[in-house]
Amino acid sequence: MKSLFTTFFLSFCCLISAQNGSLKKVMDNNIYHIWKKIETQSLSNDGQWVAYNVRPNTEGDALLHLWHPTKGNMQTFERGEKPVFTDDSQFLIFSIKQPLDSLKAKRRKKVKDDDLPKDSLGIYTLATGQLTKIARIKSFMVPQKWSGSIAYQYEIEKPIETKEKPKNEASDSLNTKPKTKPKIETKDNGTKVVLHDLLRGQRDTFPFVVEYIFAKKGKRLLVADTGLDSINTSAVQIFDCDKKVKTTLLQQKGKYKQLSLDDMGEQAAFMADLDTTKERVRPMQLFYWSDKSKDKAREIAHSNTNFGTMSNYLVSENAKPMFSENGSKLYFGVAAQPVLNDTTLLPEEIVNVEVWHYQDARMHTQQKVRLEQERKKNYTVVYDIKSRKTIPLSNPSLPDIDFEEQRNADFAVSHTDEPYLLESTWEGGGRNDIYLTDLKNGNSTLIAKEINGKAEVSPAGKYFFWYNEIDSAWFAYSVSKKNMVKMTDNKIVPFYDIDNDLPDFPHAYGDAAWLKDDSHLLVYDQYYIWKLDPSGKDKPVRLTNGRPSETIYRYIKLDNDERFIEPTATVMLHTTNDKTKAQGYAQLNLSNGEMKQIVMDDYAYIRRPM
Repeated sequence: MKSLFTTFFLSFCCLISAQNGSLKKVMDNNIYHIWKKIETQSLSNDGQWVAYNVRPNTEGDALLHLWHPTKGNMQTFERGEKPVFTDDSQFLIFSIKQPLDSLKAKRRKKVKDDDLPKDSLGIYTLATGQLTKIARIKSFMVPQKWSGSIAYQYEIEKPIETKEKPKNEASDSLNTKPKTKPKIETKDNGTKVVLHDLLRGQRDTFPFVVEYIFAKKGKRLLVADTGLDSINTSAVQIFDCDKKVKTTLLQQKGKYKQLSLDDMGEQAAFMADLDTTKERVRPMQLFYWSDKSKDKAREIAHSNTNFGTMSNYLVSENAKPMFSENGSKLYFGVAAQPVLNDTTLLPEEIVNVEVWHYQDARMHTQQKVRLEQERKKNYTVVYDIKSRKTIPLSNPSLPDIDFEEQRNADFAVSHTDEPYLLESTWEGGGRNDIYLTDLKNGNSTLIAKEINGKAEVSPAGKYFFWYNEIDSAWFAYSVSKKNMVKMTDNKIVPFYDIDNDLPDFPHAYGDAAWLKDDSHLLVYDQYYIWKLDPSGKDKPVRLTNGRPSETIYRYIKLDNDERFIEPTATVMLHTTNDKTKAQGYAQLNLSNGEMKQIVMDDYAYIRRPM
């Protein structure tokens, strides 16, 4: 009897358990539709506001959240995207998308793209909570390092259709001159751009604009337009947002593109196509303007400019001109004459043939993938603003060049994998030859051959540094002393990935940052952070002690504009216990080596907090 009761009790428990289990929600493909993800996080400069998007995991409209950490207030905006805080933390600027379901419904009805409803712009005043919406906005810009104004461009405004008036009598038609049609907005003609003063509410309008940009630090806006009508020709103009003064840099019939400003907006550069013929290869010209000269923009490069050994090269419209941070140099690109198709042939006379050869440097499939990239291939040229010299820096045999971030230095690192392209087909990795390129004369000097890695320039421009996978070591090359130093040898700890399970040389764990004046380079091993001396005088110094506890320490760059670390700074680190997988954050004082663990638990903490 006891055995029977036990059997019944167990059967009853199993039945109840099965019934309870049947009540649990079954995970299938439909579950993905209710999952969400966080995107485009943004933090105001005063640290008082956080904005982020919550978007469905599969498809749907995003929801913009605005949160005040101190007050705990949460504001949401339907379909708000691309949130940007103004530099003074007074406004949140974002785009407001159209409902996705509504757009799809209209597309199913074959509504043309031009007739679909357009996005809006949202301007939210953080202090008052007032939201201003502006309809039909194509794009917007918020200055990076100054505040008070934003700029936005409208979508194409269609002209209002009017009924044609009946023709007048013959006598009137003879005496009346035919009226010219008013200029309308199109993709080529451009559309209206508005400079919006957020504090005073003032709006300055620029019609028929094809391109516009803000200076990074100076309160200036550069615009390229196509003119008010057929009488007023295209122009490039710069607008002082404080003084409300507009200056025309160049006004001539043509097309303008690739606008560029230095940080303060005191120098400008742009491309121009002023040729009135129908040449298939457009002869682009590069123009330069300086506020100090008070003159119109002057041409500094064109199709007949002598670019040294690269004869018959053209100014490339695919390379945006770029100023160095100190404004002493202007970088741009040049390209070879393109090969044009024979337009006299009929379609049936054109034979499409793909030719492959086993000794090609790149496989045929690679050539097809890189076809568009090769068509836009260009080589870097620097224009020294003071001496007015144009100096080619890269060329087909030495195509790739890298600069320090500010591009102020007189040296750059060039590298080429051309001699090893064929071998890379079966080797997998890519070897490079590294050169030092002098920006004063364009001369390049070989400093290392067959390096399996990529060289970079230190922040102050004193060293080139790289990790060579073949040697599994970190190297530094002194620009002034012209000598190379091997900074690690793997005798103390391995600086290569010890868990590498590929039939290839192991990668490095990576570099963290440079100390001020290029005094030391911080790199990682499996657990530690090390301080390396690029001059080779001092041995590597360990800054953290994570190996006994199997804790991985990694540096966190909190300031995107940071280029180096002060030797006495207290830095933030991301920590991961390799055994338990617990994560967190810690602080390290570089001057005395003191470590303070801020948090460490079972959550996954991101590597790039704001």
